[in-house]
Amino acid sequence: MAKLLGRFAPLGKRIALMSAFSALICLALGDSVNADTDRRMSQDEALGLITTVNIDVSDEVSDRCWTNASSIEAKLRLLFEQNEIKVEKDELAFLVAAARSVSVRAWGYRTGSVCVVGATFALRHWASSNMGGIDGLPEFSASGLVVAFSNSAVLSSKVNANQQLMEFFESNATNLVADIISARRSDVIRLFKNTYPHYGQEIPTQKEWEEYLSDFSSRN
Repeated sequence: MAKLLGRFAPLGKRIALMSAFSALICLALGDSVNADTDRRMSQDEALGLITTVNIDVSDEVSDRCWTNASSIEAKLRLLFEQNEIKVEKDELAFLVAAARSVSVRAWGYRTGSVCVVGATFALRHWASSNMGGIDGLPEFSASGLVVAFSNSAVLSSKVNANQQLMEFFESNATNLVADIISARRSDVIRLFKNTYPHYGQEIPTQKEWEEYLSDFSSRN
């Protein structure tokens, strides 16, 4: 626990920083900060901020039409890690610009002698928006998971959909990694990382965060 506390001692400031800049990324899509340097980030450029992902596998396929979900997850994990994107097995405590959830979902069943399976690969993050609060009126807020990217397919096979699902998910993950690498080279991402070199380096899992909060409360 001492090690955990040491790791997350400055986490409050970092979380505040991540939240602030996540909001700025959303708000800055249409406004330039100043005339000298363009600090606007498009959604595609913001992919360059990703340092950590959680792979959320949802297997809703029956009749043994999908039996290699764990192999697909392992292959995607290797792909991300090889490109300097940390993969956390547990759910992340915060889904911000630097930490996203990769959803790998398939559903289906056997009909007659054929397996029919639907599949979706998606990238998600948390976003919030404030409304009102003008002229002394109350302010309202809305928040939730936003799908930044999603691709779906319907597959069929006589034996199972293992190979097709492997190709589908690996292809989408490869394209995502390529987009992240490309975004890292954009001027605005380089400027951001030079200004805030530690952004996104410590993203706790939900379990780690709860342990930290519990221990922090017991000490105060």
